[in-house]
Amino acid sequence: LKTTWRKHISMLMVPLGFGIMKGIFFSLCSLVAFKISTVIICDFKKISINILKGNLPSVLD
Repeated sequence: LKTTWRKHISMLMVPLGFGIMKGIFFSLCSLVAFKISTVIICDFKKISINILKGNLPSVLD
């Protein structure tokens, strides 16, 4: 009885561990994506402010 229980527990632990690793990986990926998106948004704001001020040569003229 004990060996079957251990087998079941180990079989349960594998997907559980995989799920935890997947969760950690996903959270890291989302963190990196959030960081990149905030940097892009900040750069975009700077560029748009420069365009509004007329610092950058505008393509429309």
